[in-house]
Amino acid sequence: KTKPIVSGPMLECEIFPIWKTSKKSIREKTRKESRKAQKNLNNKNTVKRVIRLINTNFNNNGIWGTFTYSNDKLPSSEEQARKDIQNYIRRLKRYIEREELESLKYIYVTEYSEGKRVHHHIVMNLNNRDIAEKLWKNGGRTQTRRLQPDDYGLEGMARYITKQKKD
Repeated sequence: KTKPIVSGPMLECEIFPIWKTSKKSIREKTRKESRKAQKNLNNKNTVKRVIRLINTNFNNNGIWGTFTYSNDKLPSSEEQARKDIQNYIRRLKRYIEREELESLKYIYVTEYSEGKRVHHHIVMNLNNRDIAEKLWKNGGRTQTRRLQPDDYGLEGMARYITKQKKD
């Protein structure tokens, strides 16, 4: 069976086998942790979904940024980091509303890694890099770049922001 998938200017075609089975069964709730192979497949499918979302919703009229924290404003927990990025998005939306710009589209990923600082990657349709950096109130480094699709759309950038820690 084939399944064509259109995401923005990109066209993918997934090909997979199917078997005719007559057994109908109701799937039970899982009772144990997923196998490593299943976790890897789930991560791979999540990355594909993010790539497709980004290619569908963003083009070269946007930016992506990386936002870190200064030493005195480091979040104490993952929940605090989530609140910080949500507050940042609220500030962006207020700015956009005041300036009567196109409504904000965004996708963000927060990266928690041992040995590294907590930081956020965000892709958005806002063009003003200076405003995007100014509205981040938690110190640290802010780095924004214009979105630049290539032959594969924005896949390279999407894979970078969704990178997983290797075992």
